Amino acid sequence: MKSLLLTLRVSIATTLIDYIEAMRLSSSFEDFVEFLKKIRYRGGIVSFGDRNHFVTDWREFNGEFVEDATGKIGLQDTRYCS
Repeated sequence: MKSLLLTLRVSIATTLIDYIEAMRLSSSFEDFVEFLKKIRYRGGIVSFGDRNHFVTDWREFNGEFVEDATGKIGLQDTRYCS
């Protein structure tokens, strides 16, 4: 198992989103670390193979953290592709 790397000094956009969501859900640093694992890795398992590498992985593997807001924001201006 890989160790969780955590630094708040530097981040890329997707890492920043992971951090912000984990912070939003947390009431302590320990909570933050646990939520970050759940958000960033499938099943909270810290490994390269379980990492949500793309924002699209969030919808597939972390549905509990994301919501389709299309109906709330600009539905009339949005076309669905199937």
